[in-house]
Amino acid sequence: MATALLENGAEIKFLQQMLGHEQIQSTQVYGNVSIRKLKEAHTKLHPGANLKKPRKSTLTNK
Repeated sequence: MATALLENGAEIKFLQQMLGHEQIQSTQVYGNVSIRKLKEAHTKLHPGANLKKPRKSTLTNK
């Protein structure tokens, strides 16, 4: 539930109070899950996310 609330724009301080966490670090775990899901979606859906990077040439121009 907490991750879903964060993904839909809830403030982390609101979640901290709602969940009864004394330390914000306890609540930030839910934000990390959300960021991980965002990265997974980017890798899966963004057209340039899986492009191979060009290799640097070992030849030198003289």
